[in-house]
Amino acid sequence: TKETEGSNKPDSNKSDSNNDSSASNTNTEAPLPPAKVLKELRARITITRPVIGHDPVSARTIAAVNRCFDKIPAKVQAILLKNNIKFVITPTMIDKYPEGAYQSVPGYEGGTSKSCPGLFDGDTIVLAQSTVNEDTNNVDRVASEDDLEGTFLHETGHALDACLNNYSCTKEYRHNYYLDIAHVPDSVAPRISYYLQKSDTGQVESCAELTSILLGNERERAADLTTYFPNTLKYIKQKLGL
Repeated sequence: TKETEGSNKPDSNKSDSNNDSSASNTNTEAPLPPAKVLKELRARITITRPVIGHDPVSARTIAAVNRCFDKIPAKVQAILLKNNIKFVITPTMIDKYPEGAYQSVPGYEGGTSKSCPGLFDGDTIVLAQSTVNEDTNNVDRVASEDDLEGTFLHETGHALDACLNNYSCTKEYRHNYYLDIAHVPDSVAPRISYYLQKSDTGQVESCAELTSILLGNERERAADLTTYFPNTLKYIKQKLGL
């Protein structure tokens, strides 16, 4: 539920009619067999060693992340492969980014990198096996398989947005997004307020979470977002060729 520190800031006024890419024209070369694409994506996983006394990434966590790839349709896997998206599993986010213990994470409501379960940085999806308590600095419990999957799919949404020229910040995306948020009932808005921001952040985060839902994410907000973002979901499906 958080985004990149490493990509260029998108132009919120651009149109995707000319310089944005859809899944249909992303892959002009002969596609690799799906099994090979999946194998190559999994081969891009690297493991961060603990640097401040935390437990190392376990075989159980690695296996759980590997299973996440099975949720992604072949068309989407091909986009990730072609755009050289990489994957990192780290004991905690501050083992990967020690300086992050004192810095907020763009697009993340929770605080610093200590409590951040995942992010997309430039061309890399980074997943934390555990988070660190912001106040006590104690390592929290290991993320459940469901939590890892939800974070993986959300950050994959950010990665796909970047692969397709940050289309969440185009005029077309904003048009559909604003149509949808205008019709969210007052009784529902507090539950999904993070995705109702009238800003690039709202567009970018809604795109990542809605994409994750299309990929099979069933986290607590999924029902509300599916119900109240029909136009945006339709647009994302078009962009991804789903």
